[in-house]
Amino acid sequence: SELGIFIDYTKDFKGTVKVTNYDQTGKKIDMAEKTITAKAGQGKVEVFNFPHADLGITTYYIVSTAN
Repeated sequence: SELGIFIDYTKDFKGTVKVTNYDQTGKKIDMAEKTITAKAGQGKVEVFNFPHADLGITTYYIVSTAN
């Protein structure tokens, strides 16, 4: 499954963005990482791939950076 997230960069960014999805009990379902290089003011949709997840059972996501 894939998830597209629009990210608007307020400053230049170079690093790894990690998105983790969880079910209604708080159990981690899957995690996706993407290395991104972007300039300030150049927001765009970043697509994260979750090979082991069925997005229909996902309750919430946590987005973090792993620089």
